[in-house]
This record gives sequence, structure tokens and C-alpha cells, in this order.
Amino acid sequence: MEQTQPQRIAYFDVLRILATFAVIVLHLSAQHWADTDVYSRAWQAFNLYDSAVRWAVPVFVMISGALFLSGSQSIGHILKKNVSRLVTAFIFWSALYAVFMVNFEGCPTHLILQQFLNGHYHMWFLFMIVGLYLIVPFLRAIVRDEKLLRYFLLLTLIFTFLLPQIASAVSLLSWQYCAEFKALTGKFYYHFTLGFVPYFVLGYYLVRKEFSLTAKRVLYALGVLGFVLTVVLTSFASRLQGAATELFYGYDSLNVLFVCVGLFVFVALWGLNHFGPSVGEQLGLSVREYTKQELQKATEYYAAQVNRLSGLVPRDADSLAHLDDFETLSKQAGAGYDKLAERYALFTGSHDPVKKLATWRMFSQFGITGIFVCFTGEACVNPDTYEVWLPFTMCHELAHRQTVAAEDGANFCAYLACMENESPEFQYSGAIAAYVYCHNALYKADKTAASEIWADLSDGVRADIQAANEHYAQYEGKVQDAATKVNDTYLKAFSEESGVQSYGEAADLLIAWYLKQA
Repeated sequence: MEQTQPQRIAYFDVLRILATFAVIVLHLSAQHWADTDVYSRAWQAFNLYDSAVRWAVPVFVMISGALFLSGSQSIGHILKKNVSRLVTAFIFWSALYAVFMVNFEGCPTHLILQQFLNGHYHMWFLFMIVGLYLIVPFLRAIVRDEKLLRYFLLLTLIFTFLLPQIASAVSLLSWQYCAEFKALTGKFYYHFTLGFVPYFVLGYYLVRKEFSLTAKRVLYALGVLGFVLTVVLTSFASRLQGAATELFYGYDSLNVLFVCVGLFVFVALWGLNHFGPSVGEQLGLSVREYTKQELQKATEYYAAQVNRLSGLVPRDADSLAHLDDFETLSKQAGAGYDKLAERYALFTGSHDPVKKLATWRMFSQFGITGIFVCFTGEACVNPDTYEVWLPFTMCHELAHRQTVAAEDGANFCAYLACMENESPEFQYSGAIAAYVYCHNALYKADKTAASEIWADLSDGVRADIQAANEHYAQYEGKVQDAATKVNDTYLKAFSEESGVQSYGEAADLLIAWYLKQA
């Protein structure tokens, strides 16, 4: 099967929106930051807001780097399309600001040309981004070689961030030593690794880097630490010097770098993946309105599948299936995604075991069978989940780790992962879930047809479904209703218009999958 690639990188749009608002906050907080008493609460508030949004400009640069360095545009194309647009914008706005400065700000008329050439102070960004565009061909040559790319990033870490950070620390003790330190390091003439070039290259690197669970935790922790350090160190340095200082606000500060990387990786790996291409789109499935006959045929298909697989799992005297223990299933849960990753670009391998949800009794009262902790990348499942549904639920939460945010998409991916798993227990769990979703949809459309298919199920399958229903019925009540409303609000907030009903809309994907296989 051919791999499919998303046509749009949604999280870049999200990052742009967030960064735009961050720039606004940055300018608002900076208005009175410099002329406010550094010992006042007002200044501390300005410092807090300013520190929280220092990542805005670097993130813009990281997005550009991720796009331009992965592209194939020639330098001629870049000059004609990208640079020319920026130059045109500069000419227009710089001329406008120059006229404004002469007529309303008291700037001497003979300096109008100088004002035009320099541009207004906030237009520095245009010069910076044009400079980056001009060296794109050189940077592409670097990023194509993995070893060379890492070496380049190492140099930027040392010369762009580490050494300036040391200089900042030294400056708090002695400006004299700071000057001498900068003079010493300046003898290297390492300018190619300075400025915003590191962020430009870093954006490309991060979107292609696969991070382990431990690495994600470290990056997120560093992001939080970076924000805290920006607030604390800026406050300390400003009080030490008796005036507001941007010593630790610089884009070449390690603390700012930590925040940029943590935020960028978080949004890229999870963030707002609710707004990205659907699973159906990425797998080339045609999801549409289906006829009653198509729905019935799909339900019959999954019923036959679950009947076949029901005989492969161990059962007791009451015909109830009994699967392996939680720990054993947890270690096997990612195997299906390993195989899916070989055929589809949507999926990546999954080697970390599923964790047992702590305080599971409380979660059972709320009707929660599993959660995905997006900050740590942990898939957690309630051990009180009825055992036939346990493998499917594990694969559902692992689907979220694959950056599949939508619940219907996660359910469908869980089915695919279960069927790709060599374990009959996973296959049976996936098949019974697929049947239930389609059966429920068919029952709404044609109760008679749904009942006939139900009657054709094996005794074991019916016993498992009925036992699962009885298991979950014990938790029904006001607490679970309230939890359902909360979950419903959350899902609708992230563009799942059907709310909790989206858990059942996996039937649409299952029908589309059946029709594609038929």
C-alpha cells in the first residue's frame, strides 16, 4: 500500500496564531517595562508577561526554517517570490513611516532618506528574514548530512547560546570581565552560527526528529524551567543593577531557547492536532453518507470477523473470554503500530508499554477507561476496563501517541492496530469493537437487520458483549453523567462537533475501510 502524506501541516498554522498573539503581548508588556520601578508589583507583572512570550519571534523563524530547508525551491525562485515580496513591503511601509516621522515626529527633512533606508525600528524582522532566505542553499547542504547537521547545531549551542549566557552571568559580577570575555570569544569569528540561523535550522531538525518518551519529558521540563529562569534571572539582574535589564531576555539566551524548543515540540507532537487532516484523509478513505445496505454489509463483515476470532481466545464454562493479564497485554499493545508504520506514513512504531491508570476506581466512577497524557506522551488505561475491551482500549490510547487526536480516528486506528497484532486476543478485541460500533449505527437505521445479525453471532461473542454491558452498568449514575458532559464540552472545543458521539462515529471509518477492502 502506498504511503500517504498530509497535505497541510496544521500545527504550523497553530504556532503562527499563538506567536502572533505572543508578539502583541510582548509589545504591550514592554511599553512601560523599562521606566517602571523594578521593585514594584507592576514591573513584576510586566516581567512575567514579557518572559512568557519571549519565544514568539524565534518560533516564527523555526517554522520558516522547517518549511524552506525541506523544500526544493531554487535560489532564483526564493529571490523572485519570497525576497521580492518582503522588499516590496519594506519599500511601501518604510516610505510611509519616513513621511510620518518628518511630518509628525519632528524628524529633519534632510534625514528622510536615512529614515527610509533604515526603516522603522520594528521592521528589523524583514532584514533578518531576508538574510536567512539568502543563505537557504548553504543551509540545505548542511541539513542533508545528518552528522554535519548535528555538528552545526552543536556549534550554535556553544557559540550562540552557551558563551553569551556565560557572558551574561559574568556581567552580573563585573562588566569589565564581561567585555574581556566577549573580546576573547569574538576572536573566533563564528558569525555564521549566530543570529537567528540556529533557530532556522533547529525548526527543520525538530520536525524530523523522533523523540523518546524520556526525551519529551526532558524537553517539556526544560521549557517550563526556561520560563521560570527568564522571570527569576531578569528580576534578579534588574534589582542587582537598579534598573530593568534585558540581559536574559535575549533570543540567544539558553532560557529562551529552552522555552522555544519545549513549546515547538509540544505543539508539533500533540498540541492541537485536532485541527489537522483526519485519519480518513491521511489513509485515503472516502467517508460519506452511506446507504442502509452498505451499513448492513459492513456490519455483517465485522460480525463474521469477530465470530471467526472468538474461537481463538480461551473461554470459561460460561463461554466468557479470558485474556492475559494487564502487564502482558501492555507489553504487546504497540506491536500492531510497528507493522502499520511500515506501510503508512501516519503511523510510527510504539515500543513503550501502556501504563496502569492510578486511582482507577475513581476513574471508573467517571466512566473513563483510559487517558493520554499529552505532556509526557504516556498512554494510561484503567485496569477496571472489561478484559475483552482491554487490548482495544490500550491501542486507542496509543493512537493518541501517534498524534491522532480525534476520538473516532483513535478508535479506528485502534482497530487497525489490533488486527495487525499477531496476538489473537488483540485481534478479537479489535473485531468485537468494530462490530459493536457498526451494530449500534445499524440499530438506529434498521433495528430488524441489526437484530438478525446479532442473532447470528456465536454464543461466546454475545456473552462477552452482555458481560461488558453489565460490568459498565454498575457505574452508571449522576457522577458519570456529569463527567460525560465535561468530556463532551472538551471534544466540541477541539472541533469535534458531535462531542462524545464522536466515539461512535468510528463506524463511518469502519464502513469506508470495509468498502475499500471489498
